[in-house]
Amino acid sequence: GDFRLCMDALLDGAVCFPRPSAPLHRHRWARKMRRVALEGVPFAGVVVTWDAVVDVVIFIEALVIAAETSFVLSLHGGGEFDEHRLAPGSAWFAIGFVVAALFALEVSAKVAVLGASLYWYRKALQHRFDVFAVSSRAALEIAFLFPAVPAALGMRTLLLWRLIRAWRLMRYVRPFHQLWTVLTRLAPAYWQMGYLLFLVFYVYATFGEQVFGGLIYTTNPHLEGSDYQKGQYWALTFNDFASGIMTLFVLTVVNNWYVIADAFHRVTGTAW
Repeated sequence: GDFRLCMDALLDGAVCFPRPSAPLHRHRWARKMRRVALEGVPFAGVVVTWDAVVDVVIFIEALVIAAETSFVLSLHGGGEFDEHRLAPGSAWFAIGFVVAALFALEVSAKVAVLGASLYWYRKALQHRFDVFAVSSRAALEIAFLFPAVPAALGMRTLLLWRLIRAWRLMRYVRPFHQLWTVLTRLAPAYWQMGYLLFLVFYVYATFGEQVFGGLIYTTNPHLEGSDYQKGQYWALTFNDFASGIMTLFVLTVVNNWYVIADAFHRVTGTAW
């Protein structure tokens, strides 16, 4: 009865048991901020949520980056890409840097208001993606302040990274949202199948290395005139473990399996 219900909840990864509220939440203003983060605030007859406001800011920034790329960085709307206009010290770099700082402040505030445990497990995929996107962008923005980094990575990298958080807007596109929901729910099954497939590959690659290792090499006279030689399939062998895994993958997708089978038939002299 109750014990089984508790065990089911304990073993369910989707159930979150947040730690007790931090001392910050004892303050009245902090409790209000927590309520805003969880429930939103009513405005003009609708409830405006924290995430909705952030999504609007992300959408506006994406539009600005698109306009910046088309009409500022690309001269005359289609000319050569001018990275110097985005270099540290320029107005466009300063704007992106300030937005990155605001995003970092927003995520930090949300973590402080909700608590690290509740933030990490409530809307787990979105929140973890936000932490990755915001923290990596902030680190990249700071790194680009050093002269050697822009020359090594190029300003295009920074421009693309500023758009990475816009991926969360895909949830408003219903087909993408439905597809993502299905994929995330099937992910545990995919993981188990992939794990099982790796174990099977491991066993057969080890066995193949012991039986067929060293039989295929570029100067083997038995392979003269074979499709294996003509196709330059020399990487598909069992001479080492990595090659064996690759060979098994090719055989799994049934890519010219008869060419590989013919090569092993030639070098072993038997169909078995």
